[in-house]
Amino acid sequence: MIEHYQLFVPALIFLPAVLGFVGCFLPRIIFPLAVAMLLAYAGISYELIGSGSAFAFTLVGVGGIQFSVDQYCFPLVFGSSITLLISFGLFARRFSHYFYQVCLVLFTALLISFSTVDLVSMFIALELLGFSAFLLIADRNDQKSLFHAFQYLIGGGLAMLIFLVGVIQAFTFTGSFLLEDLVRAPDTALCLIIAGLLTKSGVFLCGLWVPNIYSHANCQSSAILSGCVTCAAIAPIARMSLILEPISDSLVVIGVISAVVGAIYAVFERESGRALGWSSVSQLGIAILSPTYACTYAMQHGICKALLFSTLHSDHP
Repeated sequence: MIEHYQLFVPALIFLPAVLGFVGCFLPRIIFPLAVAMLLAYAGISYELIGSGSAFAFTLVGVGGIQFSVDQYCFPLVFGSSITLLISFGLFARRFSHYFYQVCLVLFTALLISFSTVDLVSMFIALELLGFSAFLLIADRNDQKSLFHAFQYLIGGGLAMLIFLVGVIQAFTFTGSFLLEDLVRAPDTALCLIIAGLLTKSGVFLCGLWVPNIYSHANCQSSAILSGCVTCAAIAPIARMSLILEPISDSLVVIGVISAVVGAIYAVFERESGRALGWSSVSQLGIAILSPTYACTYAMQHGICKALLFSTLHSDHP
């Protein structure tokens, strides 16, 4: 049974990306396959939420990449699946020819970031996620969306560079890339790693990119960005908060500031897309307050924001 899980779970993680690449050659069949796959992921993850089920495995043999499919993953997988289904259902006629493929590759990056406990794999997954998000932002193909897409790409690249510097510094002290070994890492390394993750999740002050990006992207792209992309770093942050008390204490302060400032800006913002962007900054600040409930809160935030963004910018093609 264990050997079957060692093959089945990794296959589930990488299946969406495989379908995305297959869709480049067989675009007509990718939509029903993608919908069926997302329904299956949503159903499986929903059944496992709160069940206490957990499964750890190592990819590429002994000493390889370590994953932990557990209660941090299931709510976020469910939320991301529902968000993509909402976008596919409401905006199917607006999608460009490559939109489904990008979304499926993005979904694999999300699955890796939700489940990996290896910092290098997390870096690769978040970089792949950032590139997929860049393509979604640029999908509108006008000057403003292209400018903000490159702004996101450059800002996200700098954030991941900061993250990588922290990972390397942590490795020099611990000799390991595992999250559980960060207890022996210096404070500077932890700060750099957390700063990169907070930027990806869009938490204030690291999340100042969120309102501009959300307001200039297509509504379908904004729905996916708010419902999926900004939730990608929540699982790693929750895992680190549970392991490292200094990180947990600091995130309480950052979360409260993000929640209050984001809510104030959202109230006084006149443009609807920017208002929802500031609301996301506020809600994700609340999510990081508790490592126990962070993923569940991020799940409901993602689904609700996807529905809200689906009501905006109906005039865009």
